Amino acid sequence: MSDTPAFEQLAQRILDRYAAVAIGGSEVRSFVSQSLGTAVVEALRETWNARGTADVAAIDAALSLEMGADSSRELITQLAHAVRVLDR
Repeated sequence: MSDTPAFEQLAQRILDRYAAVAIGGSEVRSFVSQSLGTAVVEALRETWNARGTADVAAIDAALSLEMGADSSRELITQLAHAVRVLDR
């Protein structure tokens, strides 16, 4: 299972590309990174968490159909916990 992405590094790469193309200059780039960085990091984290929630729902539906809702409940709970650990 993959680790949680480094959201801060991803955000910085996005902001650096934006600043280099749209604005240029290290002082402006620093300001853009500081003012937008938190919002970009949070948007990336929310997207990651939403993807995990959708994955758990899909697994729940598939396992419930395959194994029955009662039989799959504990496995689904364990898988959901594992996905939430990645969300941190």
